[in-house]
Amino acid sequence: MPPPPPPASDPYQTASSAYTVPYLSGNMPQDEKAYYPSNERAFYHSDRKTPATQGIGSKVLGIMLYLLGAFSAALGSFGALDSFVGDSWAAVSLLAVLLLCSFVLAIVLIRHPSTHFRWGQRLLWWFGVSGLITLITLLSYGILDERMNGTIPDATENVLFGSAFICYGLLTMFLALW
Repeated sequence: MPPPPPPASDPYQTASSAYTVPYLSGNMPQDEKAYYPSNERAFYHSDRKTPATQGIGSKVLGIMLYLLGAFSAALGSFGALDSFVGDSWAAVSLLAVLLLCSFVLAIVLIRHPSTHFRWGQRLLWWFGVSGLITLITLLSYGILDERMNGTIPDATENVLFGSAFICYGLLTMFLALW
């Protein structure tokens, strides 16, 4: 068993490293094994990367997708409520949803002017959401039609398609601004 190492004069020197950290102990190192930080690459303020600004086309696409989603959600609320509360209250719900969505759009565009996805990614996700909602709606309608032996009540159809439109609209609005 080897003897323990002698006590170091530098409190930051460890037994496993042969290097010392200069200027921490207050004295300048005198040997070649001392560590000196290099000043080859200093950080300058101009080296920072500024985030890429979003183009006008991407903003217009986001607004168009958002309005499509808002209209789909409003139409879905109208369709889902039409059988239960009548045409007048369903129309009020349609206008209320459109008004609420326009206020949310204005607030989000003011507070978060840039999006996380690029326009191509947003369109790809939108096509995926559209296909998924269409597939789920057709499967659920087919299963419901099979269980009811081809006699689905109008109110059930309205709620089914209205909820599908609401989900599609909410997901489209989320993707438009994300």
